[in-house]
Amino acid sequence: MPVFNNILAGASAQASSSYHIEQSLRFRQTASLHRGSFTSTQTFTFSCWFKLSYNIDGKAGPYTIIGSDNIYVWVEDDVLHFRSGTSNVGTVGDWRVGRDRTAWHHLVINQTSGSVVTKAFINGVEVTNSGGDTRAVDNIVIGARNSSGAASLMGYIAEVFFIYGTSRPPTDFAEYDSNGVWVPKDLASTLSASDYGAEGGYYKFEDRTNLGNDSSGNNNDLSVQSTFQNANADDFKNDVLFLDTPTNNFCILHTGACSPGTTFNHGHAGLELYTHDAASYGTHRLTSGKWYWEVNNQAGNQYIEAGVFSQNLIRNSNDHADGANNGSAPNYGGSQVLSHHGQGYKHAHNSADAYGNGWSAGNDVLQIALDIDNRKIFFGKNGTWMNSGDPANGTNPAFDSSNHFVALNSDRADYWVPFVVGKNSTTIRVNFGQQYMHNGQRVTDLEADSGVYSFKYTPPTGFKAICTKNMPEMPIPQPNKHFDAIKYTCNNGTAQTISSLNFQPDIIHFKSGNNSTHHFWWDSTRGFSEVTEMDNTAAISDSTAITGVTSTGFVLGTDSGGKQINSGTGETFATCWKAGGAPTATNTNTSGAMADGSVFVDGSASNSYTPTGSPTIYPRKMSVNTVGKIAVINYVGTGTAGTIPHGLGVRPSMIIYKGHTNTDEWTSWYDAAGANKRMDLSHRFVGSSDNYFNNNSINCDQHHFHVGTDTISNASGETYTAYVFADVEGFQQHGQYVGDDAGGSNGFVDGRALILGFKPNTMWFRDSDGSSVDMQFQAKVMSTDGGKHNFLDGAVRGGSLITNQVDRGASNAIEFHAVGAKIANSNADWGDNSASSTWAFSAWADQPFGGSNVSPATAF
Repeated sequence: MPVFNNILAGASAQASSSYHIEQSLRFRQTASLHRGSFTSTQTFTFSCWFKLSYNIDGKAGPYTIIGSDNIYVWVEDDVLHFRSGTSNVGTVGDWRVGRDRTAWHHLVINQTSGSVVTKAFINGVEVTNSGGDTRAVDNIVIGARNSSGAASLMGYIAEVFFIYGTSRPPTDFAEYDSNGVWVPKDLASTLSASDYGAEGGYYKFEDRTNLGNDSSGNNNDLSVQSTFQNANADDFKNDVLFLDTPTNNFCILHTGACSPGTTFNHGHAGLELYTHDAASYGTHRLTSGKWYWEVNNQAGNQYIEAGVFSQNLIRNSNDHADGANNGSAPNYGGSQVLSHHGQGYKHAHNSADAYGNGWSAGNDVLQIALDIDNRKIFFGKNGTWMNSGDPANGTNPAFDSSNHFVALNSDRADYWVPFVVGKNSTTIRVNFGQQYMHNGQRVTDLEADSGVYSFKYTPPTGFKAICTKNMPEMPIPQPNKHFDAIKYTCNNGTAQTISSLNFQPDIIHFKSGNNSTHHFWWDSTRGFSEVTEMDNTAAISDSTAITGVTSTGFVLGTDSGGKQINSGTGETFATCWKAGGAPTATNTNTSGAMADGSVFVDGSASNSYTPTGSPTIYPRKMSVNTVGKIAVINYVGTGTAGTIPHGLGVRPSMIIYKGHTNTDEWTSWYDAAGANKRMDLSHRFVGSSDNYFNNNSINCDQHHFHVGTDTISNASGETYTAYVFADVEGFQQHGQYVGDDAGGSNGFVDGRALILGFKPNTMWFRDSDGSSVDMQFQAKVMSTDGGKHNFLDGAVRGGSLITNQVDRGASNAIEFHAVGAKIANSNADWGDNSASSTWAFSAWADQPFGGSNVSPATAF
């Protein structure tokens, strides 16, 4: 694929455009920009990109983004507000724009003279639905409510347009790229000075000595109210220009992972601790490559620690830190932690050894070089690598593949997340490459081309800053070509075709949102005569509900069984997956090649298909998506523990089973939950037994999954369907987390934040250790607003509530962020009020967070 200059071109291959916003201006309630006293107009347009960065403990605000004394937009208590004069304009209280501080948002305000409606748009979607009076604009204020600096901003702003005398739509400033991501357009290059209007301006914040410079050609510069911290020294205090922009989103510290008593500062690159021990982890997950970042011990606290943990193995999380104890790593990532302590110790999985130098003096800098490809990590202090480490040549690491930095699994990728931790009152600042160093200037173009960006010390050759441009290529830049959750209206049993997918489905999960009906499953290996209740313990039932599939959806029939798949007039949700296509023959061979037509891979028949590794049970049919890592396997049980091919080429992370005629429910197995743990799909954890999946004696691998002797997966003569899924970076993940005792003295604020590497479309939550909570399904289309407001409030459930209609309300509160998900209440349905419970989850993407071939996801 083409390679572009990292600084000039955006993500070294933006999907539909190479346009890149160079820098942003960071605000932290100390300064703003303004211009006043020009001839007023009632026709105007404001446009800017913004990224909020305030502490999760202090949601109140208000934090003003942009506007004038009469018309402005601000965030308060996480909710977006739009004001004309002293009155609200429209109903915008459900726009939870402040909930996602990991992503950039695009804001447009426009008005036409004589109109009774002043409009505001977030990422191209209008947030106002009724109007107040029309207001005249005769000044500009960025980052505050008025020229006196009231209600000033905590966050970043990039690329500001003020168009005087013209009302422009959001699509003049941004567009959806080919992957469905809202991205900036290069409007400025098409405009002359007169196009901005006599009082208009274009503000790029490219000159640190003249922040309010107008680049439109009109010389309508902005004045600085109060002062921005514009340090010249490399002391991590520069508070002006940053490389974090809508086209290159840098790693910051996630507010959803902090503990009480923690304040974030410096655009979430800083962490201030008060009386509590506390920790926070980064927003970017690292799966491959070589990475460099720096941690500044500003206050000189000796009880400070930084490194990486593997989120694949999170087991313990309610004790966030023990920064005073240099003998054990923080109980933060469970058994996979690699870090360095300020007192001169290296930590690995709750053990410690004296190593290198302490970094406990004021403004000491810990350097971290993480080489995931070769499984090595290096620590340095103030420009010198400890113990003669040489990251560029790979010699003398603190940990390597023979010393704690071991593969989590030989046939399944693991991933690592940066973290910082401290004790008592201290201040920690982290630079992942976004902060201008070297006397406030960006690094040389040569360094920028290599992905290094700006640090206090020179990174080792080949090591890069943690940002979306530098992330590896995403295998699936457009997830809705392999998975989607949609809703449609039933047609009283009259046949209809649903055509809102970008693929032909092979698995569909149906659930009515308005009626008391069950969940139903259909897949292409069983044909159109079979639709199965999720919790049905009897034989599979025939149905007239789904009668065909198309390249963009499915065909519904009379639904004579009244399953609310097409009967009635209510809304129904359909969760759809693409496997390999519908097999046209049934295999009866038990060795060698399977029957022609019985195996479809990536949409085509794979004739003479011979499973790898001599499986003991040959499938009847296989439908395999090798890109999305989704397979449907139809097989006959033998009653003897055995191996079955899945065709994915990687280790499965979740498998769902159902016998066609037995009395067992649909059940599931999660790799992260441990060997042989059984979770019935509609209910909860059942137990652990070698008879279920035979995983204690034979592990699942990249070619096979395994069954025991229990009837749920392998009764002699019984026909089964298995849905097999494997993790795909930026597309799907199946894992486990531990409850975090939300609101307690040691608990997280709100609930768990999961760093998935993508903005979710749909998630499932499962009890995985035996508590009383039933399965929960959530998707953006189940929310009252279709998920566009980030704060979801809709769910359908299993167990005793399996026939209920969609459940909406605060008890279902969860946030879908650009980088993952955040549990937003203390409801037991996700285990966030119980530090002793473990929870399995599945997640499928709406958009990848970023990568070398995709733009960074926005918040909605």
